[in-house]
Amino acid sequence: MGYGYGMMGWTMGLFGMLVPIALLGVAVYLGVRFGIRDGLKHRKK
Repeated sequence: MGYGYGMMGWTMGLFGMLVPIALLGVAVYLGVRFGIRDGLKHRKK
């Protein structure tokens, strides 16, 4: 009887864990990408 509820809770817990990790990953990816781009610009000058 509690299988559906448990599955929903497990799914919500998984999303609750993955969403912050995904946002952090995107932020780090953009930061590194733009940081490298700026670094290359400064290095050329």
